[in-house]
Amino acid sequence: MKTNISIVDLYFILPELEELTGAIVDKIFHANGSIFIRFYSQKIGKKVLVINKRMVFLMDKKPSETSKSGFCELLRKYLGRAKVISVKQIPGQRILEICLGEYILFVELFSKGNIILCDTSQKIIGALHKTKIGRVIQAGEKYELEERTSLFDMKKSDLVNYLLSSTENCSKSLAGFVGKTFAFEICHRSGIESKQIISTKKEAEEIYATVNALAKAIPKPVIYFKEDEIIETSPVELETFREHTCKHVETVSHTFRKIFQTAQKPAPTAYDKKLEQINRRIKTQEERMKKLQKQSEEYQKIGELIYTKYAVVQDVLDSIHKARETMSWKEIKAKLKGHKIVKSINEKTGEIIVEI
Repeated sequence: MKTNISIVDLYFILPELEELTGAIVDKIFHANGSIFIRFYSQKIGKKVLVINKRMVFLMDKKPSETSKSGFCELLRKYLGRAKVISVKQIPGQRILEICLGEYILFVELFSKGNIILCDTSQKIIGALHKTKIGRVIQAGEKYELEERTSLFDMKKSDLVNYLLSSTENCSKSLAGFVGKTFAFEICHRSGIESKQIISTKKEAEEIYATVNALAKAIPKPVIYFKEDEIIETSPVELETFREHTCKHVETVSHTFRKIFQTAQKPAPTAYDKKLEQINRRIKTQEERMKKLQKQSEEYQKIGELIYTKYAVVQDVLDSIHKARETMSWKEIKAKLKGHKIVKSINEKTGEIIVEI
């Protein structure tokens, strides 16, 4: 099942998150490893921003059960009643930037996920996960952002030159920008094999046209299933997933809300598994009983019919047995050809089929 939000997902969910602009932080909760920030404004009423490791989305209500955490208390201390100034996606990255008055909340939606609270100079005040090795995420340090380019913001000439100079195939050249799923989708929509290396300007321009059309597409959020299990969600319909069962939903947030709710369901216990096994066995036995009951009723009807026609059947059998004393089977079959009751004789098995 899909467990993370892609760069393209974040691009399309951003307009939904931008509706929080002007809203006030009402409450902040912690539950099941996720942070829930409830916002309020007259325009949108109450909306809850859910930050769950590598996903972010909106829902209408907070969870029924919440718990306390040190980071949650930190957010309450600094962000209580703070007003949302802006919500942005860092170009080319799965990082959300939420400006709240004198503070900035960076939501990293990659690796194990992270939430970093900074002041307006990007000096770190606190983080959900702190690191001292490699990329330092620690109070007092400056939060550094890597400069990247969004595929949707690239100029035509830059993308064409990049594709023509790339030694990787088409899908791998694009995957670093949009992820594997949308890399394959862009190749497919462009009529180019995913494993093909772009070698002509025309091919590169086809890719650019597809990317440009995708960037301007009207969201049509959809969830794809395989045997009732969610295998993919997308803010737009995917041509590469046409063979799968799908369900359209109202917003991009709805797609991740469904994943979140599915993941929150408790894993089945040994008792649950045993109970399910017993129920399957009972169901199989019930189906077998129905089948046997149906056969019993059919055989009873046949028996009753034979009983009512017993004299006729017995007369036929007696006649055939008597004929065998002086005639061959071939002669008997020829004599009985077109008989009203006897339809066929199998001398090898001794079967005589009659119609009564």
